[in-house]
Amino acid sequence: MRYGRNTVATVRAINAELEKIQQSINTMLDRDGTSPNQMEDLIDMNSNRIINLPQPISSSEPLRLQDLVDIENGTFVTRDTQELTAGQTEVVSLVNVDAATIHISDGVIDSRQLVKGVEYIVQDDNTFILDQTYPEGTYIIIEGGLVTNVDEDTSPYTLRTAPEVNAHRGFRDIGFENTLLSLSKSFSQGADSLECDCSISADGVWYLFHDATVDALTDGTGTFTSLDSSYIDTLQYTAASSTGYAPLRITRLDDFLLYAKQSRLYFYPEIKNRRSASDVTDLYNVIKDNKLLEQCTFQSFILTDLQILRNLDARVVLGWLVDSTDIAGNIQAARSAGINDLLYNKTTLIQNPTFTQQILDAGLGLMAWTINKKEEAISLYNQGCVRMICDRNINFDRRGL
Repeated sequence: MRYGRNTVATVRAINAELEKIQQSINTMLDRDGTSPNQMEDLIDMNSNRIINLPQPISSSEPLRLQDLVDIENGTFVTRDTQELTAGQTEVVSLVNVDAATIHISDGVIDSRQLVKGVEYIVQDDNTFILDQTYPEGTYIIIEGGLVTNVDEDTSPYTLRTAPEVNAHRGFRDIGFENTLLSLSKSFSQGADSLECDCSISADGVWYLFHDATVDALTDGTGTFTSLDSSYIDTLQYTAASSTGYAPLRITRLDDFLLYAKQSRLYFYPEIKNRRSASDVTDLYNVIKDNKLLEQCTFQSFILTDLQILRNLDARVVLGWLVDSTDIAGNIQAARSAGINDLLYNKTTLIQNPTFTQQILDAGLGLMAWTINKKEEAISLYNQGCVRMICDRNINFDRRGL
């Protein structure tokens, strides 16, 4: 609206027009992806189509019609992309490699990049051996193979739930664990959700830190819960000394929660180092005050800590970390305590393949820790465990969903 010399322009009228402009800005999506807009409003395509979408290469990308092909037995033509490590020749894929076309590509994959064929020997349905090694960072692309292990009652356009790759301490193998740096970087490395350890200082400030003492990871010394925040804030990661990361400090929980809120990510805070049981309530209140209860699953090895949370809130999601072969006892204890998920040691699940179905049949969720090999991921996935905590991206992805 334009205001001329004959227009009655009150402050209220001008503000109303400015609010309309602000609303338009808030619902704008930048083409270059730099806008902080998080789809807070519906987009009306006015019967127009979205065109020129590339072939998806990750589970979070949109799927085109030609990527979803109904074929015999209700399975799909799919694509599996993996980054090779130095000297790697054996490749384990999620698709049937005997029916696939396999290519090599140098550098980052995108829809415009040319790929070249590669020589290989098929070992079994999901494994093949390359005839030579390739530089680290080379990508292997397996496409056109049938996705294996599909349930018989699966819909022609539905597969099992896609795997959830959870970044353990922010993919701790590729960065400074539990720091905002590693946690934020893990999404670009293929994480679907984040895991972090919550520890409290002597003066009641929450941080992201795993160890009971600061000695192994920092230039300081002492038990974490006995140290004041003024001291903790000065500690330097010893691995960062004399590097460009030297200014890196232990991340405060408040800083991470701000990032989680802005990014709308899902995270798993583990109750790690606390002074007393009352700290469990304090941690709950901190996350509640940040309006992030619906974006997280609290986890702990201590069942009584989780029971405190359940008594505080009937809706909060709780995960009990367990490493025991007493599956019946664990299920009963979890259900009695109002636990949502059992977070199980991977070795126990792999060695006892019936545990997965028993947990799922009991109406509990299941997540495995800590998976760092693709063959372990495939073994667990075939059992029905689709959520996995990992120290690094194992490139375990199911495309064509």
